Amino acid sequence: MQQALYDYGMNPGYAFQIADDVLDYTANAADLGKNPGDDLAEGKATLPLIHAIAGSDETTRRRLRAIVEEGDSTAMPEVLAAIQATGGLEYSHRRALDYAQAAEAALAGLPETAALAALRGLARYAVERTH
Repeated sequence: MQQALYDYGMNPGYAFQIADDVLDYTANAADLGKNPGDDLAEGKATLPLIHAIAGSDETTRRRLRAIVEEGDSTAMPEVLAAIQATGGLEYSHRRALDYAQAAEAALAGLPETAALAALRGLARYAVERTH
């Protein structure tokens, strides 16, 4: 049981963070509670952006890396275009779903209780949230 709960615990955390990365590029400030692009301004290469860098041509890769290194949030339209061109948002959302599903799968075989149902709900919430 201890291993199952450990496996569960890691996965919603990953799902939540990746979903947060997606929201940084898709949500508005009022819903998100922070300004979209804050991660970019802080020089954080989130999964959608990492996917865009990996899937782009060399010129675009160099430009995206420079944007991240400079924390150039004014380049957000350019970054969004690269992310959309490479399917970075869809890829990241799928990865978040994979982690949420792995969390739920880790609970298989544990006794059905209200606490277990809450853990399942938490894993789903990590991906379905809008803020």
